[in-house]
Amino acid sequence: MRHVMSLVAGAVLAPLIWVLVAAGQGAFQSGLSAEGAPSDLTMGLILLVGIGLGAGLIATLRTSPMGALLAGLVFIGASVYLYLDQAGALSVFTTTWQVKGYPINLALPLTNGVLAFAGALLIMSTFSAERWHSDDDEAEEEWTPIPQETQDYWSYR
Repeated sequence: MRHVMSLVAGAVLAPLIWVLVAAGQGAFQSGLSAEGAPSDLTMGLILLVGIGLGAGLIATLRTSPMGALLAGLVFIGASVYLYLDQAGALSVFTTTWQVKGYPINLALPLTNGVLAFAGALLIMSTFSAERWHSDDDEAEEEWTPIPQETQDYWSYR
């Protein structure tokens, strides 16, 4: 069940991460332009840091790594598609929206390599052996500051 929930989370979070990274980059770039306001720069920074924390959350949770793997494969797959067929990928992924004056171009995170970078990070997070074990697989021993051998020795005296 934890794999299914993780897959659902990855399927929902991957497009959300993509859109929010594009929104953060659009706001950040308009804050850096001559006509942009410092609030645009702040909004872009807040969006990018927030989505970085959200992506880091699915990458580091000790639940199933399937969601991080799915999101990483989506990002790497889109980047490979751009590499193999630039015109086709740009025709598919170039979608521009305007939300409260902030431009959102879905091709921007793809063309500047942010999605490839994020995808590689998410895929690497699945290689932790601890993420593939559930808590039910083996009962964890309770940690004590005194080694078990020492406790056994003193319990017989």
